[in-house]
Amino acid sequence: TIISVGCSSKAQGTKTVMIYMIGSDLEDQYGFGSYNIDVLKNAGIDTDTTHVVLKVGGSHSWQDKQINKDGGTYILEGNQLKEIEVKKEDMCNPNTLSHFLEESYKNYKADSYDLILWDHGGGSILGYGYDEVYNSTLKLKDIKTALENSPFSKDNKLEILGFDACLMSCVETGYVLKDYAN
Repeated sequence: TIISVGCSSKAQGTKTVMIYMIGSDLEDQYGFGSYNIDVLKNAGIDTDTTHVVLKVGGSHSWQDKQINKDGGTYILEGNQLKEIEVKKEDMCNPNTLSHFLEESYKNYKADSYDLILWDHGGGSILGYGYDEVYNSTLKLKDIKTALENSPFSKDNKLEILGFDACLMSCVETGYVLKDYAN
């Protein structure tokens, strides 16, 4: 569950929530990604004021049959996902993340933007995410590079940058990514 409480004046009005979900073994062995997608679909989100854009990949299979096994991008419409694009790509390539952010910003205009990074986390040493298809991970410097090359740098910060991943709430993560979110 994503809750935004009094972050700043930008938090009022329309919002785009971008979820970057690297399925890894959490999905193909346990179905945790599909479970979280079901929670989103049944959360009663007002999709007239809140765009929920989901980029998935990095898993050999998805238990939610609506999700293409090669991964892709989806938008939440009411309580259903609508497929926007099917594209097999390395989810731990910084260009994949920055392209997702750029497309979400361009296509789902809002007063504020949030980014949630979902998968395994290894803290400041191992970074975030494990794409089991490409056998890759994103280090903190890679996430920083992706953000630098996205619309969310300089004066246009994310309202919230969050991790649904272990070990990512460390001082090093905050220091490296501090310039990209309020």
